[in-house]
Amino acid sequence: MPALIFDPWIFGAELVFTVVAVAFCAAIYFRTRESYGLTKHEGIGYFRDAFLFFGLAYLMRFLLSIVFLSRTALAIPPSRDLLMPLFILPLGYFSTVAIFYLVFSTVWRQFDNRKMLVFGHTVAVLLEVAGSRNKSLFQSPGNVSTSPVASRRNARSS
Repeated sequence: MPALIFDPWIFGAELVFTVVAVAFCAAIYFRTRESYGLTKHEGIGYFRDAFLFFGLAYLMRFLLSIVFLSRTALAIPPSRDLLMPLFILPLGYFSTVAIFYLVFSTVWRQFDNRKMLVFGHTVAVLLEVAGSRNKSLFQSPGNVSTSPVASRRNARSS
């Protein structure tokens, strides 16, 4: 296996990307609070929650990048431990739920809201369970391309 190199430029790019993405998600979430508070419009509520979940997904993505970079900096070889699923499963769940909430924000009048929420969260959990049962993502952490760090590392090793 080739030596893994810590690249501060990649970490800086990841940090800037995460700060910008989370800042936009937080701005949308908090700036729509007053509109939702005044109108109690359920579509606005789902829209707000979608960006809350997107922000959480970007934070998990950044934490995953930190794990990759810290393993690289400390020369810890990638292992098949429980660390990867602890980051990838919530990342996938938050992203999937955020997409469902964006859909919910437009179709909330056509469906029973409680059933719609249960459906969305159930599908998100089932997708994560199916993905974790496949275990292809977890067998080789170097193959995970959820962040530019992993993609760039894969490109270097090829």
